[in-house]
Amino acid sequence: SIDKISPWAKRIDPWCFYPDPSCGEDIQEGDYTFELDRMTQRVVRRLKKDPGYIPEQIDRVIALGPSRRNLNIQRQDDAPTTLKDSSYDVWHYYGVLTKEEMQTINPGMVFAQGEEDIFAQVTLINDMVVRAVVNPLDSGRFPYQTMPWRRREGSWVGVGIPEQGRVAERIINSATRALLDNAGISSGMQIVLDKTCIMPADGVWRITRNKVWCKVDSANCDDVNKAFSAVEFPNVTDALMALIEYGFKLYEESTNIPLITQGQSGKTTPETLGATQLQNNNANQLLRSLGYNFDDCITEPFITKLYEWNLLDPNIPNNEKGDFKLNCHGSTALVERAIQDETIAQLASVVKDPAFGINPRKWMKEYLQSKRLDARRFQNTPEEQEKIDSQPPPKAPAVEAALIRAEIDKMKLEMQAKQAEQEAWLKRELAKLDTDRDTVYVDAERERTSNEHQARMEEMRMKERLALLDYSNKRGISLEQTKAELAATTMKLQVQRELAHEDRVGEALKPPTEPPGKAKPGQSYES
Repeated sequence: SIDKISPWAKRIDPWCFYPDPSCGEDIQEGDYTFELDRMTQRVVRRLKKDPGYIPEQIDRVIALGPSRRNLNIQRQDDAPTTLKDSSYDVWHYYGVLTKEEMQTINPGMVFAQGEEDIFAQVTLINDMVVRAVVNPLDSGRFPYQTMPWRRREGSWVGVGIPEQGRVAERIINSATRALLDNAGISSGMQIVLDKTCIMPADGVWRITRNKVWCKVDSANCDDVNKAFSAVEFPNVTDALMALIEYGFKLYEESTNIPLITQGQSGKTTPETLGATQLQNNNANQLLRSLGYNFDDCITEPFITKLYEWNLLDPNIPNNEKGDFKLNCHGSTALVERAIQDETIAQLASVVKDPAFGINPRKWMKEYLQSKRLDARRFQNTPEEQEKIDSQPPPKAPAVEAALIRAEIDKMKLEMQAKQAEQEAWLKRELAKLDTDRDTVYVDAERERTSNEHQARMEEMRMKERLALLDYSNKRGISLEQTKAELAATTMKLQVQRELAHEDRVGEALKPPTEPPGKAKPGQSYES
């Protein structure tokens, strides 16, 4: 087996992290950092096996026991926390120690000539040093990265969401409390009684259901209604709800976190596509800002330290090391990818239009990848795709309809020209044969009528084809499927007519739907 020390990362509670107060906005500019940790006695005893820890000091710590029992810590985010008796306070110090201080802790430690200040890592348990080692990074960087939600000059923690929305939060909390108080008061009635005029029949002065009251004989009250009245307090729920909504709006504007980023919508939700896209772009600005901030404050410093660790690792060959400039934008890329996924889904309405030059297969592959799906699971096999590609592509219904309309227009022009030619011939013949004028006119009219009938029949066939294409477009099916459906319906109606004959009445088909009542004569089995 090979034992190797490798860096790793974890989250530290901000309430347990104490950098140098004079560090400003960057904790790396301070002289030191402290981290508070807590360990049970079992974990402390296990530290004796880790290299760098001083076993004698750990034995002294265990012999003395935890020096701080039931330590109450007042935190701003929750109630006071009471620690267990068996926990030890462990402090991790990262900073500079002198050579004499390091040798006092570890007498056997050897340093280079002229080296006075040491970048050290020190561990204290109950204020007793149990470990002091040299920082593995020559730069002495602290192993911490912090990211403020919003920058504040001179502060490493910046400004958080609770502080930004503090005023709006107080408005919402106060209005909500007032709303509940008003709801409780206005839900009941205030009873006003004159004890000198009336008294309860059961002797109990408490309002109950179906209670009986008696008039006092010695009372001077001539009207009982004057001695007993109920007062209702007004309900101001609408006014308080308007105040609560104002608080929510103020919170959004103060924190720059619109509710649309959380998937919520309201009265301000736009109804048009352009306004929706504009609102989504504005809402995504917060995500972009956080992505850039995370890369600058967390990703790049962390990767830089890992890079320095690899440069100092003697097990890595020198030819694999070099002077590189890190450019970390992983979080930003993830944010942009999430925004692009929404745009990919919106392209579904235009991907089939050849005018845009978008490949539908590539679009579908990208869309499936945006949904974390493997596109290969949905693709045809090479044989299936080859069979589909070998078939001639069907004409688009709109294109075919345009061709039919052009053919109809051409036919009309031809028929008009033919009719004009027939009329001219008729005039010439009538001029030659005055005696046989009636016969020639009747024959000409018959031929012209026949030609007009043929033209109208051809026009009706074209209109029928256009109607089929329009039906196909609306249903989203091919022309062949439409013809098949119409043929099936025609066959059903033909069979129904045959079975409905007077001598075969019992064999008629049952209609797919049976409305109440009886159909009118000749209108049964109609859709």
